[in-house]
Amino acid sequence: MYKLGELIGMAFQIKDDLFDYGKKKIGKPIGIDIKEKKMTLPLIHVLNQSSKSEKRFIINTIKNSNKNKIKVNKLIHLVKEKGGYRIC
Repeated sequence: MYKLGELIGMAFQIKDDLFDYGKKKIGKPIGIDIKEKKMTLPLIHVLNQSSKSEKRFIINTIKNSNKNKIKVNKLIHLVKEKGGYRIC
């Protein structure tokens, strides 16, 4: 039961992380994890796939520009473009 609960919890968290990049509002605002400076699985995946300049943009957006809607939307687009939305 412990292992089942652990796996269900991980699956829930991954799905929750992906909602941040979706098109539909599912009760969770799009981009909220970025605005809250959370490093989610899609962001970590994209950081591993990115160039130095893209990494700088990602980190700077999360740390310093997380309230800037234009930069947050650009980051969401980058995550989708780099496959962070399709990792599951």
